[in-house]
Amino acid sequence: GEIDTALTAQDHSGARFAMHTLKGSSYNIGADQVGELCAAFERLDSDDTAGQTELLIDISQTYASSVAALHSAAAA
Repeated sequence: GEIDTALTAQDHSGARFAMHTLKGSSYNIGADQVGELCAAFERLDSDDTAGQTELLIDISQTYASSVAALHSAAAA
C-alpha cells in the first residue's frame, strides 16, 4: 500500500502522513487498536527500520481483524 511504497522509497514524511491518515480513520470507525499502533509508528525514529517492520506487521494483522469484525457486525 501507500505506506509500504513510501518506506521503500525512504519517504519517511510520506509514510508518517499515510500512517497519520490511517490512525485518524481507524479511530473514527472504532478500530482503536489500529489507531494506537499507528500512533506508535508515528513516534518511531525514521531510521528504526526494525521497529517499523514489526509495527507494520502488527498493524496489518490488527487491521485485518478489525475489518473482519466490522463486516461481521454489518452483516448481523
